[in-house]
Amino acid sequence: PQKGIDTHFWALEVSFPIIGAISESDAGLEIAERLQYEICGKEKMEGYTGGINPARRDKYLMNEALKKSGLKTVRQRKVTGLEDVKKFINDIDENCKEIFFLVLKPLRGCASGDVFLPNTLNEAKVALDTILGSDLYGVPGGINKEVLAQEYLKGEEYAIDIVSR
Repeated sequence: PQKGIDTHFWALEVSFPIIGAISESDAGLEIAERLQYEICGKEKMEGYTGGINPARRDKYLMNEALKKSGLKTVRQRKVTGLEDVKKFINDIDENCKEIFFLVLKPLRGCASGDVFLPNTLNEAKVALDTILGSDLYGVPGGINKEVLAQEYLKGEEYAIDIVSR
């Protein structure tokens, strides 16, 4: 069902019992969460707003949720321009002069789309110019008004997909 359609009544109209909802891609995640919210019962979905957990799609909120849970996380900040990036770089390393390690990316997205690893302010400006004003992933008509700046961590990167009960 589209946003605004009551998922509870939609779920009642199908001719088979629904025991869960899993999305195969980010594009269907919001619908799957709203259906799961109705199927499982609102009392079991703590922290969700109307069946939607915004931290599942917003990389800033996701990192903040990890931090709140006691896990170590990268330092991060939402930025809207080059001055914000300069302040963030200085907060990470006040001795930084010209070369730095940084990640700039949209708050929402997948498959490393528009993720930049700038080492200079000129490269950071290109990243900002590319991301700001571009389409906001998964939000028809939405645009990126902020960019996520994170410290760059050196080392192996692992991606893990998991289904748990």
